[in-house]
Amino acid sequence: MVISYNLYSTRYGGIIGLGIWLKKNKALLDEKYPSISKTYKDFSTEGFSLVLLEKLILFIIFCLLALFTGN
Repeated sequence: MVISYNLYSTRYGGIIGLGIWLKKNKALLDEKYPSISKTYKDFSTEGFSLVLLEKLILFIIFCLLALFTGN
């Protein structure tokens, strides 16, 4: 389970910083890529982190169920 968690956190680590990058580069996105700017206008790092926490909790529950049921 520890190895899977490390892969999981590494996989999404860069995406958590996306909100900061979007704020810093909003003018560039509005000018060159307005569709991307519109898609991510309501993006929040906190909301995305909450989704990742929810996935992690489900992952832990399924791992514990598999461990205790022997499946």
